[in-house]
Amino acid sequence: MPFPSIFPPRGSLHEKEKIQARSYNKFFNKEERDETKFGYLVQHLEFPVRFYKKYNGFLGILSLKDDELYFCSKSTNEGEHTEYFKNIFYLIYSQEQIEAIKDRFRKEDLSMVFEVIDPINDPHIIKYDKQNLVLLDMIYNTIDFKKVKYEHLKAFGERNNINVKELAYEVNNLQEFLSLNGE
Repeated sequence: MPFPSIFPPRGSLHEKEKIQARSYNKFFNKEERDETKFGYLVQHLEFPVRFYKKYNGFLGILSLKDDELYFCSKSTNEGEHTEYFKNIFYLIYSQEQIEAIKDRFRKEDLSMVFEVIDPINDPHIIKYDKQNLVLLDMIYNTIDFKKVKYEHLKAFGERNNINVKELAYEVNNLQEFLSLNGE
């Protein structure tokens, strides 16, 4: 008789388990893996493809746990980066903004992913004048990756005066994509 696994099968959770905070699936640079090679991309991209402005900071993940904001960074809810994120969050956002965020969490089981810009405690090559947060995405707390559409993300940001990532450009077909790569 085989021993039962202590881990749930890949892609499933036990009844009482819950994803508390969710960010991006691991991703790789172009040409780093087979699925990021140019030839593969040409064959498998689904258009339109959107490109967003790159911000230079670290990842902050926010969700709701027991009706309290739950802060994470770098795959943990502890440590200095989590504290930097939390401090900047409370410095930047008003109680009204915080309630709007909590209300969204109460309505939908999701996480908000931010680029945390902290030139004081975590400086990067790109210089920033002040601490800031940029909302990158709202990702559902599910095993399969699913996120809120950019248009809805942008609308949420505009309604609540929250800085949202900037769409740099969009390519609508293979010809436009090839022109970006000098092909």
